[in-house]
Amino acid sequence: MSHKICPYCGAMVEDLEEHIREHEMELLNKMKEEQKEIMHDMKRYFPDIYINFLEDLSKEENREIKMLCAAEFLSMNEFERAEKVFNSLLDKPDADIYNGLGICYRRMGKNKEALECFKNAMKYGERKISVINICDLYEEEERFEEEEEFLNNLIKKYDDGFLYATYARILIILGKFSLAERIARKAIDLGEEMEGYIQLSFSLIMQGKEKEVEKILLDFNKKYPDKLQPYILLSNLYIDTEPEKAEEYLEKLYEKSREPFVMEFLITSYIKLGKEEKSEELLEEAIALHKNNANFYVLKGIFLMKRGENEEEAFKKAIKLSSSKDVFIKIADIYIDIGEYEKAIEYVEEAEKLYGKDEIIKCIKGDVFFEMGKFKNALKEYEESLKIKENVDAYLGIIKCYEMAGRYKDVENIYEKLMKEYKNGWLWYYYADFLKNIGKLEESKKICNEALKKFDDNELLNEIEMLLEEIDAHAN
Repeated sequence: MSHKICPYCGAMVEDLEEHIREHEMELLNKMKEEQKEIMHDMKRYFPDIYINFLEDLSKEENREIKMLCAAEFLSMNEFERAEKVFNSLLDKPDADIYNGLGICYRRMGKNKEALECFKNAMKYGERKISVINICDLYEEEERFEEEEEFLNNLIKKYDDGFLYATYARILIILGKFSLAERIARKAIDLGEEMEGYIQLSFSLIMQGKEKEVEKILLDFNKKYPDKLQPYILLSNLYIDTEPEKAEEYLEKLYEKSREPFVMEFLITSYIKLGKEEKSEELLEEAIALHKNNANFYVLKGIFLMKRGENEEEAFKKAIKLSSSKDVFIKIADIYIDIGEYEKAIEYVEEAEKLYGKDEIIKCIKGDVFFEMGKFKNALKEYEESLKIKENVDAYLGIIKCYEMAGRYKDVENIYEKLMKEYKNGWLWYYYADFLKNIGKLEESKKICNEALKKFDDNELLNEIEMLLEEIDAHAN
């Protein structure tokens, strides 16, 4: 076969047409990359021009282009523009459009509309992403019982390991550990090994079956030696009871990965083990590897504080890298723990300026005022938190304030409400303990005995048993 010379590179080739097509594909790919860089720069330095460009582009009839424009609007927090584009595609709906529209509504704070969109996405055949989004919404609003019912109905329809593992997770949140164990084993049988083993481990730990957990995790580790989760769970399992064993697993984890979440776990774990020098060495390594991670600068601030050095520079660096609500809350909590309440208030109020009314920030502010002994101010903040969004923490804050004021009947009413709305065994324990403290021993004992039948959290049950002993001692 005769060879021909390529006019682009001068190579001698047998099939010149195919060779030229390869050159053309390389050229097209290069042009795409260059175009991406241009678009990225326009988005970064000239956002108004970029938004106008997307507005024009979204008028094209091509559905893929419209989806791309909607996704770009979302990335720029242009939610109303994204909503408009997604809605323009509903003449021929599919799962991607409904999921995209649901994410858009969620970021706009329209959770009801978001939930309907995610459920519509499921009707069009997409299950996994939709279920994750729906469960996230239920948990954000602390609607755990509705999430359980939703997942329970799904597993009746589909033998899907992912659904079983997700169901096991919500059962653990609700304190139904025995049922969670059975469901997690079913998830593993259906092939969802990774998440299934994790949820199985948590359900067994909460039932006090540590030895069984170790065997399961070691077997899993042999099967999947590159997975990190078994090392994390095993080190956590022994950190309080067998520190040398915990350290072995931490060392193995360090050998496997230097990812940010791994480094943060290692740093905090060595602090728990009382090995602060080792922890600080790891922190310096983490900062060198991940210079833009705000959490590492928060940790650095804690170390500086312990040495009596100025921590604020590290905290300000953390905020500069990630001025998220969580960073402000972490720093405020640190100052609350050491009793520097004025500093805590400063960071909480700075977060308020940035994020406006937020139920978590209001609750933290209430906690600070409570610790300062300003109970009326604290009560006001907790009540403001509830007006923004129902949440257990605010109710517990109000209970603390009412107890200080001797408003015991009001405390009882709140506990009765919470026990009906939230299937949380610790609320039963707190209520029983409160009743014991005000001398209502029989009522306290009744709630304890009901809780023993209702929940299977090993730690909780031990606390309730001790409370029953205290009640009997008071009665005698």
